[in-house]
Amino acid sequence: MGQILFTAPTYVVESTTHTRKFFYPPSVTLEKGYDLIFMGTGDRENACDTTVAADCVYAVKDVHETTTLSEADLVDVTDPAATLPNLNGGTDQGWFIRLVDELGAPAGEKVLARGVVFYKTFYLTTFTPNDDPCLPGGFGKAYALNYKTAAAVIDFDNDNN
Repeated sequence: MGQILFTAPTYVVESTTHTRKFFYPPSVTLEKGYDLIFMGTGDRENACDTTVAADCVYAVKDVHETTTLSEADLVDVTDPAATLPNLNGGTDQGWFIRLVDELGAPAGEKVLARGVVFYKTFYLTTFTPNDDPCLPGGFGKAYALNYKTAAAVIDFDNDNN
């Protein structure tokens, strides 16, 4: 029988409570004594919606116990200067990144495709919709993150983040 490993937080927009959406199966790495589960949130059905709370990228440590983890159990590494998690031997249960703009505000950036872990790097892409309703589309980003710490492995835009 399966169990719930992780519950993402809900958010409220105009007095309506919304749940986070995970559209793709997670990527998984098998570590000594635990597995790491990688996933990202984003509403693929409403890709151009910017009226949402910040979507997130998560790496959750699965030690195969009956405990359900939440975002509060993970290390917030949204700020590149944040203390990195210690998943080997430490009490940290994973990490997460809030997809926010440089001021910390949600801009509608969301994960709309499956990520993949290759050679200790978690690769994923995101989409941020245009803020001009008269123009179609938006902007895409690619991330290459250390799979255990979320530190940038490749800085695609040379901004040191």
